[in-house]
Amino acid sequence: NDTREALNKFCNTRPLVVAFFISFFPVMVIAQSLTLDQAYELAKQNYPLTKQKDLIRQTAEISIENLNKGYLPQIVVSGQATLQSAVTEPTIPTPGFLIQIQDKDQYKVLVADLNQVIYDGGVIRNQKEIQKLNSAVEDQKIEVEIYKLMERINQVYLSTLYIDEQIKQAQLVK
Repeated sequence: NDTREALNKFCNTRPLVVAFFISFFPVMVIAQSLTLDQAYELAKQNYPLTKQKDLIRQTAEISIENLNKGYLPQIVVSGQATLQSAVTEPTIPTPGFLIQIQDKDQYKVLVADLNQVIYDGGVIRNQKEIQKLNSAVEDQKIEVEIYKLMERINQVYLSTLYIDEQIKQAQLVK
């Protein structure tokens, strides 16, 4: 009984809802007409992931530039300085030996190393290829998301056309 009453109420209010949408929908459709191709272009331009394509490309270029720097010679310079708070002094006299007391500050000579890659077994080249492939994979992921967006646009567009035809049929019946 409760189900029948709810169904009857729904069926009784349904014509009012449909009439409301029928009366306002043509105004909305007339106000904005949009072709499917225009919808595709607008979606591609305004979809946030489209902007990520440029970021992915720039990131790949920077990574490849950094990998290319692996072929350049590298200079490593090192040095050390220490300052001791206290220095131990021998208190036992040792004849024949001169014990020199350490200074509180000590310095180590700078050492410079020059490294140059002569042969890396293709490691840098392979890393650059991997970076390019990763960039292509990320680009394809975005393309898949854009394709899904196009499917949603198709569904909305076809639904709109279907509703337009239903409105035309309702007007003919009216």
